[in-house]
Amino acid sequence: MRISRLLMPAVTLAGALALAGCGGGSDSPMKKDPPGGDGCDEGEIEYNGSCMTAAEIEAAGVKKGEENASMNTAKAERAKALVDVLGNVGKNNATPPVPADVDLNAQTYDTNGPAIVGNTIASVLKKGSDSLTAGTIGGYSYSGEGAGGSKLSGAIFAIGKTEEQEDIKDAAGAAAAAGLVGVSWNTDDERLVIGTGLPAAEVSGFEISESSGLEAGQNSPAVGKRFAGELYGLPGHYLCVVDTCMVTIVSSGTTLSDAGWVFEPTGGGSAKVSSAVADNLRFGWWITEDKEGEITQVDLHVVGGGADDDADGYARRSASISSKATYTGGAAGQYAHHSDDSSDYGAFTASAELTATFDSDTYGNSTLEGTIDSFLVDGKAKPGWEVKLSERQTGAGGLNGTDGDSDITWHDGNRTIADDGGYVWAAYGGDADSITTLPGAVGGVFNVYNDDSRLAGAFGASDPKLVQE
Repeated sequence: MRISRLLMPAVTLAGALALAGCGGGSDSPMKKDPPGGDGCDEGEIEYNGSCMTAAEIEAAGVKKGEENASMNTAKAERAKALVDVLGNVGKNNATPPVPADVDLNAQTYDTNGPAIVGNTIASVLKKGSDSLTAGTIGGYSYSGEGAGGSKLSGAIFAIGKTEEQEDIKDAAGAAAAAGLVGVSWNTDDERLVIGTGLPAAEVSGFEISESSGLEAGQNSPAVGKRFAGELYGLPGHYLCVVDTCMVTIVSSGTTLSDAGWVFEPTGGGSAKVSSAVADNLRFGWWITEDKEGEITQVDLHVVGGGADDDADGYARRSASISSKATYTGGAAGQYAHHSDDSSDYGAFTASAELTATFDSDTYGNSTLEGTIDSFLVDGKAKPGWEVKLSERQTGAGGLNGTDGDSDITWHDGNRTIADDGGYVWAAYGGDADSITTLPGAVGGVFNVYNDDSRLAGAFGASDPKLVQE
């Protein structure tokens, strides 16, 4: 029946051609336009800007229909895969993810999958050039290679200090330079010396070509050989300074031998580089796909850095405090829907308006509530969407609540989409020794779902405003 509908326009056009004397046994051939005209030849009709016969139009319609069907099938398959992966947290995980205390430990939805641990965001995943916004919080997209040829992609947002611009000679010379792994600055020669542990994701250039002499796999360029490229985002040239250097070029990235390579940045030691700073609260998500492109897991995280008695720091709070405050920020994550009738999925960003009530006796009794709204899914507005976070204590519960005890609901206007799921949260920053200084931010992760729809993400909010009661 589907193919028949696709053929109907062609059949109708064929009839029209016959009635017009274009075939069908007519003795009066169609008059052609004079040279330079825009008409069609006998037996043809204009279709999508081209002169085509009925048979050609029919074939084009069938091909287009097959292409659309293939695209719809692919969309449905990916939506179903995301629904399945995101559903694990609500139905299968015995221990739901909670906000991390330190480091970028993955809050994983698939406990059997490889977790991203350590300073992975800075040293492996490559930051995209386009800035993102989740509510009032800015961020960037990230991508990179994972274990076993897997591919990682996601988005990370940050409250507070996220990076500082400084001269490469200073950044590479500092022992605690965050993110600048595997390089040191040679003051005499004014260039970077490449050492152990340089992430392949930070190396670019080394074009495989006849002129460069480089091939896929291992290469051993001779001393003095130079290659244009980038290192940690800085343009410049790589130079081999020993008899034989090693460069290995594979699909997952370019690896340099630990000895023999230097990098001469354009602009010398005054070239500016962004160094990561720990004094911030980060939240976000990423997707892991295997080398065949199948989604294996979705991860969320929220993590703070810096000292909790530092005005600029966002370490996780544990001290009691007595007050109530509102926080403004954003949320980001993944949405997926799959049913017999429709499929949809995408990355979302949203705004967050939250209220925290801090308990003066026991920090763990502090509560959070609020609203996540103004959703964009792959940049397209979902004007009726709203997620309500009901009052919940810090560190309490999880992401796998059911009707009546999930503390989270997902609405589209007056319609409730889902009310299974939950959220966890914590406060960050502020003076740990003060019971009056407000935490600088709140953050957490959430999951809300029904049988065929999922919405899972992380949130962060800052700019506390004291509520006078």
